[in-house]
Amino acid sequence: MKILLLGKPRAGKTTMAMSLAEKLDLVRISPEIWLEDLFKRIKEREENEEPEEEAPEGGEEEKQEEGGEGEGGEGEGEGEGEEAEVEYQKDENGEFVLDEEGNKIPVPKPEKIEEPKEPEEPKRAKKDEWLTDLEYEVRNTMRDGKAIDLDQIDEIVKLMVNSHEAQTKGFIIDLTYARNGQDKQWGTRLIDKDILSGSNELTHIIELYCEDDEVRKRAKDLLITPQHGAVYSKWQRVERNKKPPKQFDDEGNEIEEEVEPEENEEELIALGLKGDLIDSELVSRGCDSKDIFDKEIEYYNMRERNIFDEFIVKLYDTTFIKLDVAGMTPDELSETLMARMKPNDSEPLRPVAHIIEDGAGSFKELLTTGLGEEDQFFLPRQWSLWKTTDPVALKNGQVEQGVPEFAAHFGNNVFVF
Repeated sequence: MKILLLGKPRAGKTTMAMSLAEKLDLVRISPEIWLEDLFKRIKEREENEEPEEEAPEGGEEEKQEEGGEGEGGEGEGEGEGEEAEVEYQKDENGEFVLDEEGNKIPVPKPEKIEEPKEPEEPKRAKKDEWLTDLEYEVRNTMRDGKAIDLDQIDEIVKLMVNSHEAQTKGFIIDLTYARNGQDKQWGTRLIDKDILSGSNELTHIIELYCEDDEVRKRAKDLLITPQHGAVYSKWQRVERNKKPPKQFDDEGNEIEEEVEPEENEEELIALGLKGDLIDSELVSRGCDSKDIFDKEIEYYNMRERNIFDEFIVKLYDTTFIKLDVAGMTPDELSETLMARMKPNDSEPLRPVAHIIEDGAGSFKELLTTGLGEEDQFFLPRQWSLWKTTDPVALKNGQVEQGVPEFAAHFGNNVFVF
């Protein structure tokens, strides 16, 4: 499954992407995830890095100075011992041309025009050789206090989409649709950079729809912990502050459960990652202020959303899902989306290939072997397009008959090899 999430700012895209990624075992594609992983690996490497051996003082430098003096001495010696040949101007008769004082006039030497040299890229330190070119560029840009450019962000998304894990499991794309300095929309960038072409074409688009006033209210209710910067919606704060239900024994006495504290529980509470969330101790973000947020909504409505119609027209009613999220909790949204994405219970949401065990003795038995009473409500197995021919051999340019002992079923289709 290859899913793209659409929705206005603060519509809950990231929360939904995390939920669906967990339930469907998909890879969540977001530049923030890539950056967090990069700097986590950099930190771990720096903490475990062995200090480099310092060169002895005056070692190499003194040698270089000595070498430099020697070279200069030789050059001076050569200049003193030999005079460079000088050509003098001559007239038509072959006689030297003299100046007013009677001295021969030398032939002017042509000036050497040096070709402009391209600036050399600074060589990496040995400790940075493990980083890829993109990781090295991004790290240096952010360490200089600058924001990474759109080309780097696009390259990060393309790299994540084409990763082995995303190609094996499938992915769900969670992007931030905000105005950028170059006014380049995500829809255009995904098309121009061939990020979702070929085998990466989308199978589903999920649009979390809500009115502008609804997302304005959500933005107003968002608060963050000043210690860690974690963002919490009003619903998340209520859920976090809920006390566990009380339990009673047969006589009606309350059962007190002893909960062992975690090793770093005090640290988590101090960072605001555990314990009750008190609104008066939290702060709001500047990007959620009315003026800034109104501009974000206008940009999405006028510039971002319409471009994605190019992707939507390629999908069906069951693969483009537009859901009104107003008044629904994240859990309710997740359950609704799962039901909408899987309209037929007899068809698996994401088919997985299974080997047909027990070594069926004939091709006919492959359609029923291993099926129990609990499978009677599912679609019966059927032969794939290639029937009893080995599809792998066909790909290699050969026509070979498969054997029942090497069989598998995928999406109710039987394949033999």
